[in-house]
Amino acid sequence: MLSYSVKTKKLIPDWRAYAGLDPSFFKRPEEEIAYSFETIEHCCLASEQVYLFCKGHKMGKNKALHASLCMEEIMTNVIEHGFFKKAKDNHAEIRVTISGGTLILRVRDNGREFDLSSLAKILTDDRDPYSNIGIKLICRNAKDIHYYRIWGMNTTILEV
Repeated sequence: MLSYSVKTKKLIPDWRAYAGLDPSFFKRPEEEIAYSFETIEHCCLASEQVYLFCKGHKMGKNKALHASLCMEEIMTNVIEHGFFKKAKDNHAEIRVTISGGTLILRVRDNGREFDLSSLAKILTDDRDPYSNIGIKLICRNAKDIHYYRIWGMNTTILEV
């Protein structure tokens, strides 16, 4: 309680402090979007929403377009290469938010684990510049990329 008062300069903490949650954990609805997706059609709709979200937050047209293309490419790869063909419980979701002027795109799915060694091969193979163009596009347009596999879930985070 004393450390809370010193840190925030408030004597009485609110319920978030009792729960141990950082205030940045809570976002207003207009500060983020989130969708589940299971089909290519869902990917196209979510990509359009990412573009509109970026434009609504005064991001440039090019940055909005790059973000929506990156998101669509990741979602399509999850469906085509990550999902198990006959599984009925394939699940994936996206979350998009802006933090400190950086657009953060997160895709989470319960598909196959992504092989990072194959990514290195794709990025260093220059024989055909048009092969794997989607992954190359993502890597060239993102400031930073993180991938985690925890408890059977893949999480990919792009900073654009």
